[in-house]
Amino acid sequence: MIKAELRSENTFCFTINASIFNERVLTKALYWYAESFIIYWNKNKDNLFEITLELKPSANKIYTFEYVTHKFNQDLIDYKNRASPS
Repeated sequence: MIKAELRSENTFCFTINASIFNERVLTKALYWYAESFIIYWNKNKDNLFEITLELKPSANKIYTFEYVTHKFNQDLIDYKNRASPS
């Protein structure tokens, strides 16, 4: 992960280098956030994924910026390791 940013109380933004975490790893990690977040993502011309997680009004849990940043980073590393040949 290159950058994590708190855009508002319920909106978390991440910039991720696509040469470190490919689209497959990113999709697997983001899957688990779809129940609580609206997910927006884009790959820019600099080969960076720009991800925005916006908390759904129906979410029944409180998410802190620190928790989401830590968890998302762990998930990216986890899925990258699972995808790597042993």
